[in-house]
Amino acid sequence: MTTMITVDMTCCEGCGADIELEESYYSSRLDGYICNECIHDRTQECGLCEQSRYLESFVDNRISSEILEEITTPFEEFNIFCICNRCIDNMTISCVDCDDYEIIDLTFNERQREFLSSSRMSLRREIIRDKRREISSDKFSYYSDRCYCERCYSNIVDSITSRPPMRLPSSSFKKPINTINKVRRHVGIEAELIYPELIDCDTESFDRHDFEHYVDTPDMWEAVYDGSLSSGGAELRTSSPIVGDDIDKALYRLNSNIQDKDAFVDDSCGIHIHYNAIDFKVNEMKNLLYVMKAVEHIIYDSLPSERSNNRFCKTLNKLTYQDLKGVDSLSGLHRLWYRKICDSIPDTSHYNDARYHGLNLHSRFYLGTVEFRYHEGTTKVKDISDWINLCNWIMNASRLMSIDNNLTSSQRRHRDKLRDVFIYYKGIKTSPIERIELIGGPTTADYIERRMSRNKH
Repeated sequence: MTTMITVDMTCCEGCGADIELEESYYSSRLDGYICNECIHDRTQECGLCEQSRYLESFVDNRISSEILEEITTPFEEFNIFCICNRCIDNMTISCVDCDDYEIIDLTFNERQREFLSSSRMSLRREIIRDKRREISSDKFSYYSDRCYCERCYSNIVDSITSRPPMRLPSSSFKKPINTINKVRRHVGIEAELIYPELIDCDTESFDRHDFEHYVDTPDMWEAVYDGSLSSGGAELRTSSPIVGDDIDKALYRLNSNIQDKDAFVDDSCGIHIHYNAIDFKVNEMKNLLYVMKAVEHIIYDSLPSERSNNRFCKTLNKLTYQDLKGVDSLSGLHRLWYRKICDSIPDTSHYNDARYHGLNLHSRFYLGTVEFRYHEGTTKVKDISDWINLCNWIMNASRLMSIDNNLTSSQRRHRDKLRDVFIYYKGIKTSPIERIELIGGPTTADYIERRMSRNKH
């Protein structure tokens, strides 16, 4: 007796040939099955983006038919029926870690309905882009171009902040010796200079030894290429974190090098100071932003006018006190910094645009440091030393404002005054220079006033 095997057959929507169901691909948007040959050879125009795509772009292999129907139905009244997978993906947002997803709001106002009825593809894309932005601002966030739900984004931020990927090993941080210099927080100094010997050189291809040959890099420093500098420019940076008396030693050696090589500066140069800030969590960083929001304008007033408008040390003008009051988590602060203040997608790359602010918190998230980029380029190491001291006082004040226990009565009074002035505003009216004095004392206030007098705009 012969056993008959029944094979389910269907017709290919592409070529019309009879095919076995098991060897075909279903497309609800084409309302049928497609054979293996047609899926890679034949094309169909997407009704939304109007791009001609292979039929594989219309196969239901990503999300369920129920969700596809929910997404595509609102477009049918605009005679848009067959939508490709790329457009479908743009109408959903999902977390790469936990697969939580959301469909963008597909209700349209009058203006959007006109755009959808238009034949201009760019107008249709604008609607989807705006709708995605609305939902991602509330429920999803991007990190390194990868989308995360609120819970997974928080986990990523907590992990990276606690262990920044470019953080230096603990062995790099020498114990401080403070017989002369009282700075107890490790710093890294970056001094941008122009060297006559380098003006005719192609420094982009230089390595450490090339720079050593031309500029005689001083001990405790290393020279690197920086594309933002004028011809002949090099960035000298301390080769390891320094603290206390070593800061004075490094600056003394830098000064000797500047004098020996006739180094100079122009408008492309700046001084950047990194402070070890691995102990700065959400409260300390919030306090730092409170402080800088209150004193940043007077710091800009103390700079040469060309520095105030420099795209490499932008202001915190986009930040409001209301923004800071609404932050109650590290992920919230992270989102505020990248999305509101910097308009940038966060990642751990050195050259993320979020670094180009006078106060750079991007470096805290990938390197473990807080960077101050305000200061103009200078060949006067006394100016660098004074600036390091001011920034150190700012860091100390931000840290003190976050401490609740184990303080002396004097420290508590100072902490409370700092909180009242920078956070609570309990009827305390202070001038900008008084705020500087509260942070670093009369000497620091005098330093800022001298600079303001010297750099009158």
